Amino acid sequence: MRTLRLAVVALFCSGPVLGAVIVGPAEIPALPPSASVAASLGATLGGQVLQTAGAISLRSPALTLSGLLQLRQSVPTLSDPQQKAAAVAVLGAIAQPEVLEQRLKDSDLPPAAVTRILAISEKLSAAADASPQLAQKVVAERSADAALSAQIAVDAEALPADLIPTLQAFLQWGHVSASASSVIEAPAPAAVSPRGRPVAPQGQDWSKVGPKTLLDPSQRPTLSFGAAKLPVIAQPTLGDDISALWNSAHDQSRSALIAMYNFDDMDMAKAIVAASKKGQKQVIVGDYSNWFPERMPEAVERAKKEGKPLPQPTAAMQYITANLNANIQLYILKGLGSIGINHNKFTLFTAAGGQQLLQSGSFNYTQTSQNNHWENVVFTDDADRIAFFKNYHAWLVRRARKYAANLQPADAVMDLRDPIPQDPSRSVVFHGVPFPKVSGSPGGTTEDWLAKAEGLVSQTLDILMFSPFPTPKLSAAIQTLLAKGIPVRLIADRGEVSQAGFALTPLLDKGMKLKTIEGPDVVLKHQPYSQRSKQHEKVMIFDGAAAGALAKLGDSLNISQNALNDNFENTQFWQGFHAAYMQAHFNYLWNLASAPTQELLAKLRDEYNRHVASAGGQSSPQEKHKAPHVARGPQPGKLPSRAS
Repeated sequence: MRTLRLAVVALFCSGPVLGAVIVGPAEIPALPPSASVAASLGATLGGQVLQTAGAISLRSPALTLSGLLQLRQSVPTLSDPQQKAAAVAVLGAIAQPEVLEQRLKDSDLPPAAVTRILAISEKLSAAADASPQLAQKVVAERSADAALSAQIAVDAEALPADLIPTLQAFLQWGHVSASASSVIEAPAPAAVSPRGRPVAPQGQDWSKVGPKTLLDPSQRPTLSFGAAKLPVIAQPTLGDDISALWNSAHDQSRSALIAMYNFDDMDMAKAIVAASKKGQKQVIVGDYSNWFPERMPEAVERAKKEGKPLPQPTAAMQYITANLNANIQLYILKGLGSIGINHNKFTLFTAAGGQQLLQSGSFNYTQTSQNNHWENVVFTDDADRIAFFKNYHAWLVRRARKYAANLQPADAVMDLRDPIPQDPSRSVVFHGVPFPKVSGSPGGTTEDWLAKAEGLVSQTLDILMFSPFPTPKLSAAIQTLLAKGIPVRLIADRGEVSQAGFALTPLLDKGMKLKTIEGPDVVLKHQPYSQRSKQHEKVMIFDGAAAGALAKLGDSLNISQNALNDNFENTQFWQGFHAAYMQAHFNYLWNLASAPTQELLAKLRDEYNRHVASAGGQSSPQEKHKAPHVARGPQPGKLPSRAS
C-alpha cells in the first residue's frame, strides 16, 4: 500500500492544526522528504475545519461528533481539490474500524502515522462504549462518512503529479469503505455492538414486522463484503441465484474454506480453479459418496440390478480434480458407518483486507438445489460464527484424507484427543437460557441443545424438515409440549414423509399437525413431480411469534439419529430478523402445503405397527439406516434419499 503513504503522512503527521485537533496535543513527528509536497494538505484542511466547525472535538472525554459532522458538511463547499481530497481521506480512513488495523499493518506507513490514525478510530469506539445512544450515533456517522467518501469526485488533474496515485488510492479506500460497511440495511435502525460497530439487529422486535415486509426481498437486511452486497438470508424461491451470490463473494476473496456434500456447479468449479491459479488458496472438504459414487456398495448393487453403468463424479468435480495444484487442497471425508456422510454445505471467505464472510445453509452446490428445492442460505460476518466454522473446517480436514484417484471407502477416524470444536459464545438467549450460535456433529452436543430449546417453548413449535425423523429424545420433548396443549406443526417433504411412520405416528396421535409439500418446481411452476422436487430445508422455530423467538436455520442438519450420530453436520441458532423471517416463511409454506391423505396416514400407521412388531413391542422411533442415494438425475417412482 505504498500509494497510501503520502496522503496519510500529510494528513495525520504533517498538519499540526488538523493533527492536534483530531487526536489532541502531541509532538508532531518530522515529515519524511517524500511527503514534503503534500505538507500543505493537512494544515490547509485543518484551518478550514477550524473556520467551519470551531474544532473537531475528539479531545473531549464526553466526545461530541459535531466536529466530524461539520467536516462532512463542509466537504461539498470545498473548492480546492487538495482540500477536498484530504477530507475524503479523513472520512474514508475512519469509516470502517473493522479492517482499519489490518490495512495499516499491510501498509508501509511510519509508526507515528499508524498510531495517530488508530487513535482517531479508538476515540470513536471508546465513545461508543460510553452509552448505547452514542454508539448508535457513531455507527450512523461512520456509515455517513463511508457513503460520502464514495460519492465525492476529485479532479486528479488539479493535483500535484506525485499526489495523484496517493489520493486516488484514498478515494478508492472510500469506495471500499462504503461497500464493505457492515451497517445492516433494514426497515428500522440497526442495533449496535460494543465498540460502536453495527451488527444484525437482534435487539429489534422483529415479531412486530408484518409478513409482507419480512418476505419482501427488497426489505431484507443486507451486508457487504468488498464490492459484493448480500442478503443475510437468501432463497432461490425469492429469485436469489445462490451460485451468483456465492461467486460474487468469492470474487472478493483471497482464500476460501469450503465444505460440501454434493456439487455440480461448473461456474463455482471454474471460480475455484481460477482463484487457485492466481495464488489464492482453496481448501475443500468433499463427501466420499459423491466424489467416489462408483465405489459405494449401494450404487454398485443398483447398477448391476438395472444393467446400467456405475455412477461417476459430476463434471464439476472432475474439473476440480483435473486442475489440482498447490493452491487447491482437496480432502475427502466419509462419515461413520455404512451411511455416514460429510453433509456440510458452507464456505468461509477471507478478503484481501482480512474481512471474513460465512455462507452456510441447506443448499447443496447443485442445479437441483437452485431449481427444484425449497432451500435457505445465510450470509454473515458474525465473529463468533466465523471463529467456529474456521475451527470446525480445520477439524474436518483432520478427519479427512487427501484426495487420490484410488481412494477407497474408509470411515473417518475419531480421536478423543481432538474433540469436535465448541462455540463458547452464549449470546443467543432464549427464555433466559444462553445457547451457542453454532453446534457441530457428530459427537457434539447438538441434540441436547435442540431438546433444551423444545423444552423451553411456551407458545408454538414449528418444524420444516426434509428428513422428518426426530430422535427419541426430540420426539419425547415434542410429546411433552403436546401434552401441555402447546401447538406443534410439521411440514415435511412429500417423498421422505412416507417412510417416517415409525417416527411420526406417535406424535400425530398426540395431536401434532402434519402437512406435506413438493418442491417449488411443482408448487410454484406446476411442473411434473420427480425425485428432484424437494422441500429440503432443515428448520425449527421456537415461539416464533414472540419477540425473543429462537430459530434453527441456515445449516445442514436433519433432526435424525443418522444426521446426529453418523454424519458431519452443522447446526445454527438465530434470533431477531432470522427467526421472524423464518416464521413468516413457514406460515407461507403452511398455506401452500397439503394435509396428509387418508392413504398416507394409513401407510404411516402400517409402518409404525410393523416397526413395533419387529422391535418386540418397543416403539421408540429410530431412523431406518439407508445408504445415501448417489444416482444422478430423476428416477420417477423412487423415493428420495435422506442424505441430502
